Amino acid sequence: MNVKRMAMLTCLTVCILSGAILITLLCKPLFLWQLSNLDTQVLVGLTHEQVSQNYDVLLGYLLNPFQSVLAMPNIPVSAQGAFHFFEVKQLFLLNNGIFVLSLVGSILVLFRIKKYQDEAWFKGVYRIMIFLPIVIVIVLSMGFNYWFVLFHHVFFNNDAWLFNPVTDPIILILTEDFFLGCFIMVFGIVEISFIVLWWYFRGSSSNCVGGEK
Repeated sequence: MNVKRMAMLTCLTVCILSGAILITLLCKPLFLWQLSNLDTQVLVGLTHEQVSQNYDVLLGYLLNPFQSVLAMPNIPVSAQGAFHFFEVKQLFLLNNGIFVLSLVGSILVLFRIKKYQDEAWFKGVYRIMIFLPIVIVIVLSMGFNYWFVLFHHVFFNNDAWLFNPVTDPIILILTEDFFLGCFIMVFGIVEISFIVLWWYFRGSSSNCVGGEK
């Protein structure tokens, strides 16, 4: 298989995945939907609006590379919880950096594909890859707790992610269902992106064939 093609395919796919993660992180309606199903007064003694404001602070901390301290106004965070959020912050910042770099690379890749009229190969690949996110979502949904735990073991070399609801009540708000929704949204965006690219390459390759005739 052509190494250059694989490198270009990897760049496009990494850009899509990292972009999907960033979009999901920024999608507050997903959190608000989760919040609407919880009695936050019973869980943490706060209104939905107060919890939402605290979530904004948490999100700002995770996305701002210049913010070094997490201090939510109404929800306490233990030293262990703060350390875990620090590690999560590093992963998100890494993802955002990868997205920016791969986005620039993907723009160049699309120009190159267009220039050398290589759309047909990419159309064929993405026609197959369209099914991959669907399979992943089905597998995740069938045993999400297992994959959720495995994910943390892979990306974190400690148990700081095992929050105690007494010292870190935020875990009562950021439920497993919320994280499942995040994973589904990520791969939903990836699926849509694969379809768009397949459609784009399909149209471009048809025009090339028509032009050659």
